[in-house]
Amino acid sequence: MVFGSVLAVTIGGLLAPWFIRDLVRVLRLAEGDGAAVRNGVLLTAVWLFVAYAIRSYGQYLSFLHSHVVAWNGCHDLRTSLF
Repeated sequence: MVFGSVLAVTIGGLLAPWFIRDLVRVLRLAEGDGAAVRNGVLLTAVWLFVAYAIRSYGQYLSFLHSHVVAWNGCHDLRTSLF
């Protein structure tokens, strides 16, 4: 589970700059049809939001599972000590 969450953080972190690059490309080449530009910006923004949502959820799961593992380790250490 921790591996999957770290993988999600990595994928989200790698996808976000790629979508930002596409957003800049759409804005630099924005000529003529305003509706096409608006649709390109909207679609890229949605995908950027999805990438950051995946990254954020992966970070949440990673921190949650790391916290659970650490507290279970502390519990086992206290149990064996006392």
